[in-house]
Amino acid sequence: MHDLDRPYQFETYQNIVESRQNYIVVEAPTGSGKSAYAAQCGNDGHRTMALVRTKSLQEQYSRSYDFKVVKGKGSYECLYNFVPTCDMCRLDEKEDKDKCKMSCPYPNAVHALMGSNLASLNYTKFLTELRPNGLVESYCPRILFLDEAHQLSDIVIEWSGCTIPWNDYLTQYIEPEEIVPDLPQAIGVSYAVDWLGSLAVSLEQNEPHVPRRQPTPEQVKAWKRWDALKRKVDNTLELVDQGTDLWYAQSDEKVGFKLKPLTARFHFKDLFNAPKVVMMSATIGNHSAFLAELGIRENYESIIVPNVWPGVMRPILDLDVPAMTYKATEEDRREHARVIANTINDCPGEWNGLIHVTSKAKARDLGQRLKSLTGRPVWIPDNDMGTEWALTKWLEFDKRHRGALACTWNMHEGIDLPNLNINITAFVPYPDLGDKFEKLRFDFDPRAAQVRVANTMQQEQGRNRRGHESHYGGDADKLNAVADAKWRRLKWAFSSDFIEAIQ
Repeated sequence: MHDLDRPYQFETYQNIVESRQNYIVVEAPTGSGKSAYAAQCGNDGHRTMALVRTKSLQEQYSRSYDFKVVKGKGSYECLYNFVPTCDMCRLDEKEDKDKCKMSCPYPNAVHALMGSNLASLNYTKFLTELRPNGLVESYCPRILFLDEAHQLSDIVIEWSGCTIPWNDYLTQYIEPEEIVPDLPQAIGVSYAVDWLGSLAVSLEQNEPHVPRRQPTPEQVKAWKRWDALKRKVDNTLELVDQGTDLWYAQSDEKVGFKLKPLTARFHFKDLFNAPKVVMMSATIGNHSAFLAELGIRENYESIIVPNVWPGVMRPILDLDVPAMTYKATEEDRREHARVIANTINDCPGEWNGLIHVTSKAKARDLGQRLKSLTGRPVWIPDNDMGTEWALTKWLEFDKRHRGALACTWNMHEGIDLPNLNINITAFVPYPDLGDKFEKLRFDFDPRAAQVRVANTMQQEQGRNRRGHESHYGGDADKLNAVADAKWRRLKWAFSSDFIEAIQ
């Protein structure tokens, strides 16, 4: 039993368990205790499974609420068969399987999960285990909690489709002359499915050899690359028969092969199926557009948990700058940087800051301008840095430099920076509409696309306000701002909680 003693927690929990709807959307501010709803359901006897994006979030569920966690087999060392990880283990004899169950961490983790009403998987592991007699079917959750639900559309599309870069590795399975550049959209899907089927057959016939015991590092690397590619291909072939007229196919030397659905509405309900599905996030925005993108038009309930901190205690400044569109001139860019720099210069010199942009080129351009106009040290991620690696390097830079600024395109969500003083959205995070897929996806459902943009921007503004009372009010050492007039076009897509804070 967990105390639901934060404001609105108990009422929200009651609404969840008493609702007769199949789908429930819970929009609740950061720090309001969303994960406690799932914990309380399990402790009240409901078979509960919580899905999260990362392994670290699984560990948080485990530490805070004693959820039993199972990660992908590749995260567990194989102690019985002398291969690096459990995904590579091959057991043929019943005696081998029984000994493995007694000695290896993966089957032990599965056993603990099966015996608990509190289970947590990451999204990839959950989707991998949807096969008949897989872990999900065996566990049979009665209530499925989907954390970070604002990302569900992207999760479904990434899982359902695939992008395969052309490289020397791929030519082991497909002849180079089979590459057809720039497949026309009208005929691309049919051709792409046939091509992908040929690749699947070739992959099945050419699995890299891995010894049952003690493979070399090269053998391990070859098998893991093969396995990742095979799963990607198999997923897409299994799901592409649904709504094929709304898929996008591409093949060119720059991108490689791409086959993806333009919408999640044909796949979400099949992939995330339980008697009760609870979608939770601090940023849902317009609920009807969000749900329509997932194919949900009935049997749902929306719950909006009020923010205990009024908007005046968590202000977001609307800086007077031009709309930073692709038509922006050099004069616009200078004025944009000048206003942001003046806002930063009004802050104490020791305050650090995160400036959110939408591309590497914009990070370099704006970063150099701010360095000149503020005199502060400015850090920009390297091109190949993912979010976690970028965060590590930024924290090292920030520790060494007083009043440092980070100008970055990849730290808008999934990270906690409660000690961050300045947090500015310099460009409204629209997708790159120069990408053919992103343009078609945006045009297919502009409302859903704009909700995704609004949610990303709200996520950016939540990096330094994490629910602790010191993050709010007149004494809080926080400056949050938006420096792109384009946000006003999206007012309808933001949550009322966010609009209340903009000044």
